[in-house]
Amino acid sequence: MDLPEDIRSALVETAGVYVGRAPTLDLPKNLRRLKGFRPKALARHGDELLALFEDEAQRGLIAQALDDDSLRLSKRSERITRVALARADGWVESLIAMSEVASEAAPQPTNDLASELERERGKVKEARAGARKARNVARAEIEAHRLRTRELERELAAAGATYERERALRAAERVESEKNIEDMRRRARRLERDAAGAKSGREDARAEAKSLRKEVARLTRELDEARAAVRTPAKSRKASRPMRPRPPESRAPLAVPKGLLAEARATLDLWLKEPGVSLLVDGYNVSKTEAAFGALSLEHQRTRLVDEIDRLARTRSIPVTVVFDGAIIGPGRARRARRTVEVAYSRPPETADDHLVALLDEAPNFPVVVVTDDRELQGRCMELGATIARADQLLALIR
Repeated sequence: MDLPEDIRSALVETAGVYVGRAPTLDLPKNLRRLKGFRPKALARHGDELLALFEDEAQRGLIAQALDDDSLRLSKRSERITRVALARADGWVESLIAMSEVASEAAPQPTNDLASELERERGKVKEARAGARKARNVARAEIEAHRLRTRELERELAAAGATYERERALRAAERVESEKNIEDMRRRARRLERDAAGAKSGREDARAEAKSLRKEVARLTRELDEARAAVRTPAKSRKASRPMRPRPPESRAPLAVPKGLLAEARATLDLWLKEPGVSLLVDGYNVSKTEAAFGALSLEHQRTRLVDEIDRLARTRSIPVTVVFDGAIIGPGRARRARRTVEVAYSRPPETADDHLVALLDEAPNFPVVVVTDDRELQGRCMELGATIARADQLLALIR
Protein backbone atom coordinates (compact mmCIF):
# COMPACT_ATOMS: atom_id res chain seq x y z
CA MET A 1 0.00 0.00 0.00
CA ASP A 2 1.22 3.54 -0.80
CA LEU A 3 1.46 5.59 2.39
CA PRO A 4 3.29 8.80 3.24
CA GLU A 5 6.80 8.22 4.51
CA ASP A 6 6.12 9.44 8.04
CA ILE A 7 3.06 7.18 8.36
CA ARG A 8 5.02 4.22 7.00
CA SER A 9 7.88 4.90 9.42
CA ALA A 10 5.46 5.08 12.36
CA LEU A 11 3.94 1.71 11.44
CA VAL A 12 7.36 0.13 10.92
CA GLU A 13 8.43 1.47 14.32
CA THR A 14 5.30 0.03 15.95
CA ALA A 15 5.83 -3.34 14.28
CA GLY A 16 9.50 -3.36 15.31
CA VAL A 17 8.63 -2.65 18.95
CA TYR A 18 5.97 -5.40 18.86
CA VAL A 19 8.42 -7.96 17.34
CA GLY A 20 10.96 -7.16 20.03
CA ARG A 21 8.53 -7.61 22.94
CA ALA A 22 6.03 -10.24 21.73
CA PRO A 23 6.49 -13.97 22.63
CA THR A 24 8.47 -15.76 19.94
CA LEU A 25 5.75 -18.35 19.31
CA ASP A 26 3.20 -15.55 18.59
CA LEU A 27 5.32 -14.23 15.69
CA PRO A 28 5.35 -15.55 12.11
CA LYS A 29 8.33 -17.77 11.43
CA ASN A 30 9.93 -15.31 8.98
CA LEU A 31 10.00 -12.54 11.63
CA ARG A 32 11.30 -14.52 14.59
CA ARG A 33 14.84 -13.96 13.41
CA LEU A 34 14.33 -10.16 13.78
CA LYS A 35 13.88 -10.35 17.57
CA GLY A 36 16.63 -8.38 19.21
CA PHE A 37 17.39 -6.19 16.17
CA ARG A 38 17.97 -2.48 16.82
CA PRO A 39 15.51 0.08 15.39
CA LYS A 40 17.90 1.13 12.62
CA ALA A 41 18.41 -2.49 11.61
CA LEU A 42 14.67 -3.11 11.72
CA ALA A 43 14.05 -0.17 9.39
CA ARG A 44 15.75 -2.11 6.60
CA HIS A 45 13.05 -4.81 6.93
CA GLY A 46 10.13 -2.42 6.69
CA ASP A 47 8.16 -4.42 4.10
CA GLU A 48 8.36 -7.58 6.21
CA LEU A 49 7.27 -5.68 9.31
CA LEU A 50 4.36 -3.98 7.54
CA ALA A 51 3.12 -7.44 6.49
CA LEU A 52 2.04 -7.91 10.13
CA PHE A 53 -0.80 -5.43 9.50
CA GLU A 54 -2.10 -7.67 6.70
CA ASP A 55 -2.60 -10.62 9.10
CA GLU A 56 -5.85 -10.34 11.06
CA ALA A 57 -4.54 -12.48 13.97
CA GLN A 58 -1.40 -10.36 14.24
CA ARG A 59 -3.49 -7.18 14.17
CA GLY A 60 -5.48 -8.50 17.13
CA LEU A 61 -2.29 -9.29 19.08
CA ILE A 62 -0.85 -5.80 18.34
CA ALA A 63 -4.14 -4.22 19.47
CA GLN A 64 -4.00 -6.20 22.71
CA ALA A 65 -0.42 -5.03 23.27
CA LEU A 66 -1.57 -1.43 22.75
CA ASP A 67 -4.35 -1.88 25.29
CA ASP A 68 -1.92 -3.37 27.78
CA ASP A 69 0.40 -0.37 27.16
CA SER A 70 3.26 -2.81 26.69
CA LEU A 71 4.53 -1.11 23.48
CA ARG A 72 4.87 2.38 25.06
CA LEU A 73 4.38 4.30 21.82
CA SER A 74 3.96 8.01 21.38
CA LYS A 75 0.39 9.26 21.18
CA ARG A 76 0.74 10.05 17.47
CA SER A 77 2.19 6.59 16.68
CA GLU A 78 -0.56 4.96 18.76
CA ARG A 79 -3.27 6.86 16.84
CA ILE A 80 -1.73 5.90 13.50
CA THR A 81 -1.39 2.26 14.60
CA ARG A 82 -5.00 2.03 15.78
CA VAL A 83 -6.31 3.35 12.46
CA ALA A 84 -4.14 0.80 10.61
CA LEU A 85 -5.39 -1.96 12.89
CA ALA A 86 -9.09 -1.11 12.66
CA ARG A 87 -9.18 -1.06 8.87
CA ALA A 88 -12.43 0.90 8.76
CA ASP A 89 -13.84 2.25 5.52
CA GLY A 90 -11.49 4.89 4.18
CA TRP A 91 -8.73 3.96 6.63
CA VAL A 92 -6.02 4.55 4.04
CA GLU A 93 -7.32 8.05 3.43
CA SER A 94 -7.42 8.58 7.16
CA LEU A 95 -3.76 7.58 7.49
CA ILE A 96 -2.82 9.89 4.64
CA ALA A 97 -4.72 12.70 6.34
CA MET A 98 -2.77 12.07 9.52
CA SER A 99 0.53 12.54 7.70
CA GLU A 100 2.36 15.73 8.53
CA VAL A 101 3.67 15.76 5.01
CA ALA A 102 0.15 15.51 3.59
CA SER A 103 -1.09 18.14 6.03
CA GLU A 104 1.42 20.62 4.71
CA ALA A 105 0.32 19.92 1.15
CA ALA A 106 -3.45 19.83 1.77
CA PRO A 107 -4.63 20.43 5.33
CA GLN A 108 -7.82 18.66 6.43
CA PRO A 109 -10.38 19.92 8.86
CA THR A 110 -9.50 18.95 12.42
CA ASN A 111 -13.05 18.05 13.37
CA ASP A 112 -13.36 15.45 10.59
CA LEU A 113 -10.10 13.89 11.61
CA ALA A 114 -11.14 13.63 15.25
CA SER A 115 -14.44 12.04 14.31
CA GLU A 116 -12.70 9.54 12.06
CA LEU A 117 -10.21 8.72 14.79
CA GLU A 118 -13.02 8.09 17.25
CA ARG A 119 -14.71 5.74 14.85
CA GLU A 120 -11.48 3.90 14.35
CA ARG A 121 -11.01 3.56 18.08
CA GLY A 122 -14.46 2.02 18.40
CA LYS A 123 -13.68 -0.49 15.72
CA VAL A 124 -10.40 -1.30 17.40
CA LYS A 125 -12.23 -1.91 20.66
CA GLU A 126 -14.66 -4.22 18.88
CA ALA A 127 -11.78 -6.09 17.28
CA ARG A 128 -10.08 -6.35 20.65
CA ALA A 129 -13.25 -7.72 22.25
CA GLY A 130 -13.61 -10.27 19.47
CA ALA A 131 -10.01 -11.32 19.89
CA ARG A 132 -10.47 -11.62 23.65
CA LYS A 133 -13.59 -13.73 23.16
CA ALA A 134 -11.83 -15.97 20.67
CA ARG A 135 -8.92 -16.35 23.07
CA ASN A 136 -11.25 -17.30 25.92
CA VAL A 137 -12.99 -19.88 23.71
CA ALA A 138 -9.63 -21.31 22.68
CA ARG A 139 -8.52 -21.51 26.31
CA ALA A 140 -11.75 -23.27 27.25
CA GLU A 141 -11.24 -25.78 24.44
CA ILE A 142 -7.64 -26.35 25.52
CA GLU A 143 -8.76 -26.93 29.11
CA ALA A 144 -11.46 -29.35 27.93
CA HIS A 145 -8.89 -31.25 25.86
CA ARG A 146 -6.51 -31.29 28.84
CA LEU A 147 -9.23 -32.75 31.08
CA ARG A 148 -10.15 -35.33 28.42
CA THR A 149 -6.49 -36.26 28.04
CA ARG A 150 -6.15 -36.82 31.77
CA GLU A 151 -9.31 -38.92 31.78
CA LEU A 152 -7.99 -41.04 28.89
CA GLU A 153 -4.67 -41.45 30.70
CA ARG A 154 -6.50 -42.72 33.79
CA GLU A 155 -8.56 -45.13 31.66
CA LEU A 156 -5.39 -46.31 29.92
CA ALA A 157 -3.69 -46.88 33.26
CA ALA A 158 -6.71 -48.83 34.54
CA ALA A 159 -6.83 -50.90 31.35
CA GLY A 160 -3.10 -51.60 31.66
CA ALA A 161 -3.54 -52.74 35.27
CA THR A 162 -6.46 -54.98 34.25
CA TYR A 163 -4.40 -56.44 31.41
CA GLU A 164 -1.51 -57.19 33.76
CA ARG A 165 -3.86 -58.89 36.23
CA GLU A 166 -5.43 -60.95 33.43
CA ARG A 167 -2.00 -61.91 32.10
CA ALA A 168 -0.84 -62.97 35.56
CA LEU A 169 -4.06 -65.00 35.98
CA ARG A 170 -3.60 -66.68 32.58
CA ALA A 171 0.03 -67.46 33.43
CA ALA A 172 -1.04 -69.05 36.71
CA GLU A 173 -3.75 -71.04 34.92
CA ARG A 174 -1.22 -72.19 32.30
CA VAL A 175 1.18 -73.34 35.03
CA GLU A 176 -1.67 -75.19 36.76
CA SER A 177 -2.78 -76.77 33.46
CA GLU A 178 0.76 -77.91 32.69
CA LYS A 179 1.00 -79.38 36.18
CA ASN A 180 -2.33 -81.23 35.70
CA ILE A 181 -1.22 -82.49 32.29
CA GLU A 182 2.03 -83.79 33.75
CA ASP A 183 0.10 -85.52 36.56
CA MET A 184 -2.21 -87.12 33.99
CA ARG A 185 0.78 -88.28 31.96
CA ARG A 186 2.32 -89.86 35.04
CA ARG A 187 -0.97 -91.59 35.81
CA ALA A 188 -1.23 -92.77 32.21
CA ARG A 189 2.30 -94.20 32.34
CA ARG A 190 1.51 -95.91 35.63
CA LEU A 191 -1.69 -97.37 34.19
CA GLU A 192 0.22 -98.54 31.11
CA ARG A 193 2.73 -100.30 33.35
CA ASP A 194 -0.08 -101.84 35.39
CA ALA A 195 -1.87 -102.91 32.20
CA ALA A 196 1.35 -104.43 30.83
CA GLY A 197 1.81 -106.34 34.07
CA ALA A 198 -1.79 -107.52 34.02
CA LYS A 199 -1.45 -108.59 30.38
CA SER A 200 1.69 -110.52 31.17
CA GLY A 201 -0.13 -112.18 34.07
CA ARG A 202 -3.09 -113.07 31.84
CA GLU A 203 -0.76 -114.55 29.23
CA ASP A 204 1.01 -116.61 31.87
CA ALA A 205 -2.33 -117.83 33.27
CA ARG A 206 -3.59 -118.61 29.77
CA ALA A 207 -0.45 -120.61 28.97
CA GLU A 208 -0.75 -122.50 32.25
CA ALA A 209 -4.45 -123.22 31.62
CA LYS A 210 -3.61 -124.44 28.13
CA SER A 211 -0.98 -126.79 29.50
CA LEU A 212 -3.42 -128.07 32.14
CA ARG A 213 -6.13 -128.66 29.52
CA LYS A 214 -3.72 -130.71 27.43
CA GLU A 215 -2.72 -132.72 30.46
CA VAL A 216 -6.39 -133.31 31.40
CA ALA A 217 -7.18 -134.40 27.84
CA ARG A 218 -4.22 -136.79 27.85
CA LEU A 219 -5.19 -138.28 31.20
CA THR A 220 -8.83 -138.56 30.09
CA ARG A 221 -7.81 -140.50 26.99
CA GLU A 222 -5.59 -142.80 29.01
CA LEU A 223 -8.39 -143.38 31.52
CA ASP A 224 -10.89 -144.15 28.72
CA GLU A 225 -8.45 -146.61 27.15
CA ALA A 226 -7.83 -148.26 30.52
CA ARG A 227 -11.57 -148.61 31.16
CA ALA A 228 -12.09 -150.07 27.70
CA ALA A 229 -9.27 -152.53 28.27
CA VAL A 230 -10.79 -153.65 31.57
CA ARG A 231 -14.30 -154.09 30.13
CA THR A 232 -13.24 -155.90 26.94
CA PRO A 233 -12.01 -159.56 27.16
CA ALA A 234 -8.66 -160.34 25.64
CA LYS A 235 -10.13 -162.29 22.71
CA SER A 236 -12.65 -159.57 22.03
CA ARG A 237 -9.86 -156.96 22.07
CA LYS A 238 -7.96 -158.98 19.50
CA ALA A 239 -11.02 -159.21 17.28
CA SER A 240 -11.85 -155.52 17.64
CA ARG A 241 -10.80 -152.72 15.32
CA PRO A 242 -7.11 -151.88 15.54
CA MET A 243 -6.25 -149.03 17.88
CA ARG A 244 -5.85 -145.50 16.55
CA PRO A 245 -2.22 -144.73 15.71
CA ARG A 246 -0.25 -142.30 17.80
CA PRO A 247 -0.68 -138.68 16.68
CA PRO A 248 2.21 -137.02 14.87
CA GLU A 249 4.47 -134.48 16.54
CA SER A 250 2.66 -131.56 14.88
CA ARG A 251 -0.49 -130.97 12.90
CA ALA A 252 -0.29 -129.96 9.23
CA PRO A 253 -3.14 -128.82 6.91
CA LEU A 254 -4.42 -131.29 4.34
CA ALA A 255 -3.31 -130.80 0.75
CA VAL A 256 -5.81 -129.75 -1.92
CA PRO A 257 -6.55 -132.73 -4.20
CA LYS A 258 -5.14 -132.43 -7.69
CA GLY A 259 -7.50 -130.91 -10.23
CA LEU A 260 -9.73 -129.33 -7.58
CA LEU A 261 -10.01 -125.94 -5.95
CA ALA A 262 -9.74 -125.49 -2.17
CA GLU A 263 -13.30 -124.00 -2.12
CA ALA A 264 -14.90 -126.89 -4.03
CA ARG A 265 -17.48 -129.22 -2.43
CA ALA A 266 -15.57 -132.26 -3.68
CA THR A 267 -12.43 -131.03 -1.91
CA LEU A 268 -14.18 -131.07 1.49
CA ASP A 269 -15.69 -134.45 0.65
CA LEU A 270 -12.20 -135.94 0.02
CA TRP A 271 -10.73 -134.25 3.11
CA LEU A 272 -13.33 -135.91 5.35
CA LYS A 273 -12.21 -139.32 4.04
CA GLU A 274 -8.65 -138.84 5.29
CA PRO A 275 -7.54 -141.19 8.12
CA GLY A 276 -7.98 -139.78 11.62
CA VAL A 277 -9.66 -136.58 10.38
CA SER A 278 -12.18 -134.69 12.55
CA LEU A 279 -14.55 -131.80 11.82
CA LEU A 280 -14.79 -128.58 13.89
CA VAL A 281 -17.66 -126.18 12.91
CA ASP A 282 -18.12 -122.48 13.80
CA GLY A 283 -21.87 -122.88 14.50
CA TYR A 284 -23.47 -119.46 14.13
CA ASN A 285 -21.03 -118.42 11.39
CA VAL A 286 -22.46 -121.24 9.26
CA SER A 287 -26.12 -121.17 10.35
CA LYS A 288 -26.56 -117.38 9.90
CA THR A 289 -25.54 -117.35 6.23
CA GLU A 290 -28.28 -116.67 3.68
CA ALA A 291 -27.67 -120.09 2.09
CA ALA A 292 -28.24 -121.78 5.48
CA PHE A 293 -30.88 -120.91 8.09
CA GLY A 294 -30.40 -117.16 8.63
CA ALA A 295 -34.15 -116.49 8.44
CA LEU A 296 -34.86 -118.72 11.46
CA SER A 297 -34.51 -117.95 15.16
CA LEU A 298 -31.19 -118.80 16.79
CA GLU A 299 -32.67 -121.86 18.53
CA HIS A 300 -34.06 -123.27 15.28
CA GLN A 301 -30.79 -122.44 13.52
CA ARG A 302 -28.88 -124.56 16.03
CA THR A 303 -31.34 -127.42 15.76
CA ARG A 304 -31.36 -127.51 11.95
CA LEU A 305 -27.59 -127.21 11.63
CA VAL A 306 -26.83 -129.93 14.19
CA ASP A 307 -29.44 -132.28 12.64
CA GLU A 308 -27.92 -131.85 9.16
CA ILE A 309 -24.36 -132.34 10.39
CA ASP A 310 -25.44 -135.34 12.50
CA ARG A 311 -26.49 -137.23 9.37
CA LEU A 312 -23.11 -136.46 7.74
CA ALA A 313 -21.23 -137.61 10.85
CA ARG A 314 -23.17 -140.91 11.01
CA THR A 315 -22.54 -141.56 7.32
CA ARG A 316 -18.80 -140.80 7.45
CA SER A 317 -18.14 -142.07 11.00
CA ILE A 318 -16.04 -139.03 11.83
CA PRO A 319 -15.94 -137.05 15.08
CA VAL A 320 -17.69 -133.67 14.73
CA THR A 321 -17.87 -130.76 17.19
CA VAL A 322 -20.13 -127.73 16.59
CA VAL A 323 -19.25 -124.66 18.71
CA PHE A 324 -21.87 -122.01 19.59
CA ASP A 325 -21.63 -118.79 21.61
CA GLY A 326 -23.09 -119.67 25.01
CA ALA A 327 -23.60 -115.99 25.92
CA ILE A 328 -26.73 -115.79 23.72
CA ILE A 329 -28.29 -119.03 24.99
CA GLY A 330 -31.12 -118.03 27.33
CA PRO A 331 -31.36 -119.65 30.78
CA GLY A 332 -33.41 -122.81 30.86
CA ARG A 333 -32.87 -123.61 27.19
CA ALA A 334 -32.54 -127.32 26.60
CA ARG A 335 -29.34 -128.52 25.01
CA ARG A 336 -30.11 -131.84 23.39
CA ALA A 337 -27.46 -134.49 23.72
CA ARG A 338 -26.15 -136.09 20.52
CA ARG A 339 -24.46 -139.45 20.24
CA THR A 340 -22.52 -138.56 17.07
CA VAL A 341 -22.18 -134.73 17.04
CA GLU A 342 -20.75 -133.01 20.09
CA VAL A 343 -22.23 -129.53 20.67
CA ALA A 344 -19.99 -127.16 22.67
CA TYR A 345 -20.92 -123.75 24.12
CA SER A 346 -18.57 -121.02 25.23
CA ARG A 347 -18.98 -119.54 28.69
CA PRO A 348 -18.80 -115.75 29.18
CA PRO A 349 -16.51 -113.91 29.06
CA GLU A 350 -15.00 -116.48 26.65
CA THR A 351 -16.18 -116.11 23.04
CA ALA A 352 -17.12 -118.94 20.71
CA ASP A 353 -14.00 -118.23 18.61
CA ASP A 354 -11.73 -118.51 21.64
CA HIS A 355 -13.46 -121.72 22.71
CA LEU A 356 -13.09 -123.25 19.23
CA VAL A 357 -9.38 -122.36 19.14
CA ALA A 358 -8.91 -123.87 22.60
CA LEU A 359 -10.58 -127.13 21.50
CA LEU A 360 -8.36 -127.22 18.41
CA ASP A 361 -5.27 -126.61 20.49
CA GLU A 362 -6.19 -129.40 22.95
CA ALA A 363 -7.00 -131.97 20.26
CA PRO A 364 -4.38 -134.56 19.21
CA ASN A 365 -2.30 -133.58 16.19
CA PHE A 366 -4.47 -135.55 13.72
CA PRO A 367 -5.95 -133.59 10.79
CA VAL A 368 -8.76 -131.21 11.76
CA VAL A 369 -11.03 -129.46 9.23
CA VAL A 370 -12.39 -126.16 10.59
CA VAL A 371 -15.49 -124.76 8.84
CA THR A 372 -15.82 -120.95 9.13
CA ASP A 373 -15.97 -117.82 6.97
CA ASP A 374 -14.46 -115.65 9.71
CA ARG A 375 -11.09 -114.53 8.34
CA GLU A 376 -9.62 -113.77 11.75
CA LEU A 377 -10.65 -117.18 13.08
CA GLN A 378 -9.29 -118.82 9.93
CA GLY A 379 -5.90 -117.21 10.56
CA ARG A 380 -5.81 -118.35 14.19
CA CYS A 381 -6.71 -121.92 13.24
CA MET A 382 -4.19 -122.06 10.39
CA GLU A 383 -1.46 -121.18 12.89
CA LEU A 384 -2.40 -124.41 14.71
CA GLY A 385 -2.17 -126.48 11.48
CA ALA A 386 -5.92 -126.77 10.81
CA THR A 387 -7.39 -127.21 7.33
CA ILE A 388 -9.86 -124.43 6.50
CA ALA A 389 -13.19 -125.08 4.70
CA ARG A 390 -15.90 -122.54 3.91
CA ALA A 391 -19.51 -122.58 5.06
CA ASP A 392 -20.92 -123.06 1.55
CA GLN A 393 -18.76 -126.20 1.08
CA LEU A 394 -20.25 -127.79 4.20
CA LEU A 395 -23.81 -126.74 3.28
CA ALA A 396 -23.40 -128.23 -0.19
CA LEU A 397 -22.19 -131.46 1.37
CA ILE A 398 -24.94 -131.89 3.97
CA ARG A 399 -27.89 -131.04 1.69
